[in-house]
Amino acid sequence: FDISKHIDLTSGDRHIVRFDPIIQPGNEKYVHHMLLHACGTTSGSPYSTHSDGTTANVCGGSGNGNSPLAQGTCVTIVYGWAVGSSPLVLPTDAGVRIGTSATGFTTRYLLLEIHYDNAARDAGVVDSSGVKMYVTAASNTRTHDAAGLTLGMYGSPPNLVANTPNQHFEATCSAACTNKFNGPVTVFGSFLHMHAYGKKIWTTHYPGANTSNKVIRNRIDFWNFEFQQTTPVNYVINKGDKLSIHGIYDLTQ
Repeated sequence: FDISKHIDLTSGDRHIVRFDPIIQPGNEKYVHHMLLHACGTTSGSPYSTHSDGTTANVCGGSGNGNSPLAQGTCVTIVYGWAVGSSPLVLPTDAGVRIGTSATGFTTRYLLLEIHYDNAARDAGVVDSSGVKMYVTAASNTRTHDAAGLTLGMYGSPPNLVANTPNQHFEATCSAACTNKFNGPVTVFGSFLHMHAYGKKIWTTHYPGANTSNKVIRNRIDFWNFEFQQTTPVNYVINKGDKLSIHGIYDLTQ
């Protein structure tokens, strides 16, 4: 949706400083996760069609297709919610920039992607879940712009073997990736996400891409899909650093 139709942006940019998940009462078992995408400042229809060319109807509340993560202009996630998550309150000196300028991470359009799990195929389910956002006053911004960095495997990890425990998969953001950064990135939160077969997950940081100098930044040794949270962290990713996300899967269940 077009933020400028709901919030006055004529006086200048603002910052989103808090995100609250709103799950419609009674629909808790159906809402699997939500992703809020930033879509830039220049397009009124940043994700109007699916990969097969059919109309996405994203504002009409229906339609099937691939996630905007894989294509289009709405690839940046500014907020994610999964089962058990709490509101996300940003640091007092940072926020997600919204506006009509072309500065930095500024966005005018947001797209809310909601995934549902209706294993019983219950008929007639209608949902109005969403996200509540808190913004700064008109023409009032904080010192730093916040954004999301997504690392991992989209969809199911390849080559999972049935009836086999302790299967390890790793996805890496190499030094070639971080060298594309404009400068140092301060990380204030880490949201680890797996599905039911997941057993363990952690993020490893290699300053200077030095594999003998690894630091584990966030780790969950006993994964519970019903309790997923953003963990406060505080470290800096510099150009030339390396990051890896590791997942352990158990398919004996």
